[in-house]
Order: sequence, then C-alpha cells, then structure tokens
Amino acid sequence: MKINLKEIDYTLFTITSHVINTTHEIYNINYKNEELEFQTCKLVIDSIDHSTGEIILRFPLKKSNVFYSKIIELEENYTTIVNKKSKSDLILSSLLNKNFLKLKVLFRNGSPLIKIYNSSNELVNYYNLKIEDSIICIVSSKYIYKSNSNIYYNLLIKEILLF
Repeated sequence: MKINLKEIDYTLFTITSHVINTTHEIYNINYKNEELEFQTCKLVIDSIDHSTGEIILRFPLKKSNVFYSKIIELEENYTTIVNKKSKSDLILSSLLNKNFLKLKVLFRNGSPLIKIYNSSNELVNYYNLKIEDSIICIVSSKYIYKSNSNIYYNLLIKEILLF
C-alpha cells in the first residue's frame, strides 16, 4: 500500500515476530495489513555502492528537508514498536548517516528487482543509472531485524522515476 508519509498513522502498524535464535529476531511490519510503501522526495544520487554484495544508493539529504524529518519519525516509531514488542531498550541503526540517506536495490540472479522509468514513462535499464542522476523512488519497508542490542531495517527501492 503506497502512502504519503505525512499522513501515516503509526497506530495502524501491525507487527509479527519470528525468532531466529537467542540473539536474532525478524519483525514483519505491515500498515493497514499491507506492505508499507511510500514515495521519496526528489533525490540526487551521490554514490552507488556495490562493495557489500548488495547495491546501496546513497543520497544527500539536508536536515531541513521535510522528507528527512519523516524518515526520522518513521525510525523513532520503528524503535518504539520493537521495544514494546520485545520488552527491551534497543537502539535503531539509522539509514540517515551524516546527512545521507541509503536505499537498497534488491537483486535476484544478477538482475535488479526494480523498474526504472524515464520522464517519458519508458522503461530504462538499471545499469544506465549514474551518479548525479535526479530520481524519485517508490520504496518499501517490510522487515525490522533485531540483532543483539540493535535494530536494523532497510528501505527497498521498488520503482525509480529518472529525470
């Protein structure tokens, strides 16, 4: 379900947990019983990181940006939700680091699992993305991971509109 982050009601989140072992747990997050999806503001690609075996796109994002504050609000609510569920006081590892936002691109069998459109609404090859490109993304967030005393989550890119 694609929503506007400005209109999100955090009381409508549902969470289920799956224990992996004594130090790791996965929480499935749903909003109104569906996967949480939302649109980013217009972002400019600062870097494309392939070093970890995953693809991470990094974007500069100023603290004065409204979208920045909404991501902070989402992270604070994720922390609250998991801490209430697990009856602990865990710390969330933020996707905002030194005024940069990190978004993940999922791949399967070497192919990206995203659709990229240009301004004419034509499909574009993922490998045409480059640093300094301006984009808007549809991202999803469906899992929170608890590992020892930390909480992690990803924002996964589902679609990109390239300008």
